[in-house]
Amino acid sequence: MSLLRTPVSPMTARQTYVLKGVLLGKSNQDIAHELNLTDYTIKYHCRSIYQRFSVTNRVELFSRFLQQKDRFPPDVVAAVAESGRNSMPPLGNVG
Repeated sequence: MSLLRTPVSPMTARQTYVLKGVLLGKSNQDIAHELNLTDYTIKYHCRSIYQRFSVTNRVELFSRFLQQKDRFPPDVVAAVAESGRNSMPPLGNVG
């Protein structure tokens, strides 16, 4: 089995919320506002998420999501499916 196909360890609720926001095309600022956090904190979570999925940016993360949905939390997969997104969302404040 390829290392890239190995499911990742469970994410925290906050990481899951940030991941969902990123995959839905929300900006760091929008996610920060929703969680009452700073942009810096969201960038920190994004870096952690990128490492978890072995990517370096939002585009790669979304591509990985489309290719390997089984590695992502089910509620995130459901939210993205419900949104109708099947291509790269518009980029917000990339970080």
